Amino acid sequence: MALVLMEESARIDADSFRGIRVEALRAVAPPARDRMRTDTVRARYSAGMIGGRRIASYTDEPGVDVHRDTETYASLTVQIDNARWTGTPFTLRSGKGLAEDSAEIAVHFRSAPAYLLARWPGIEPNVLRLGLRQPYVRLATTLNARGRIARSPELELYSTESRRTPYANLFVEMFRGDATLFIRGDEAQEAWRIIDPVVNAWTAADVPKQEYPAGTAPPGPR
Repeated sequence: MALVLMEESARIDADSFRGIRVEALRAVAPPARDRMRTDTVRARYSAGMIGGRRIASYTDEPGVDVHRDTETYASLTVQIDNARWTGTPFTLRSGKGLAEDSAEIAVHFRSAPAYLLARWPGIEPNVLRLGLRQPYVRLATTLNARGRIARSPELELYSTESRRTPYANLFVEMFRGDATLFIRGDEAQEAWRIIDPVVNAWTAADVPKQEYPAGTAPPGPR
């Protein structure tokens, strides 16, 4: 989220990048106590099917302590208090037991104006997707086809796969003495400032834990 929020860096160095990331996180407002049920989701998967394979409920997995009440899915929506992003919600989601294994940043653009939707109902807003595990860029957009018929294709571009795993890249940067990809202490503090109220609300059972069958869409915003 910090990489999406951050302003353009004046220099390509570790101090500049890490400082701008901290400033980006300082603009993030955590959910208020009375909005925890609206802006956060906690859930745990039950028995289901993934790719034709039967998945046991999380509580039936070996080594799982059912008394710990652990979530397998979390969703958090925050608001940004700065001129560029005010009014734009940011939702962070992570989970296990989902239909597919993926990691991406999805930027949803605003809907088309009402006069266009009146002529072409059902047009979805454009979505830009950036792959984090696989190096892809996907743009779901609307084009004006022949005969003034609106089409909504998805344009896709793949980059070259990395020769190293993400953790291997971190080790290489560490040996080189380049701290650009590493989190600074004040950045970690800002991250916990955002997360701590959510953890406290969940611990106090202010947000009920939901369930979703393995291999299905989890509850809450998507």
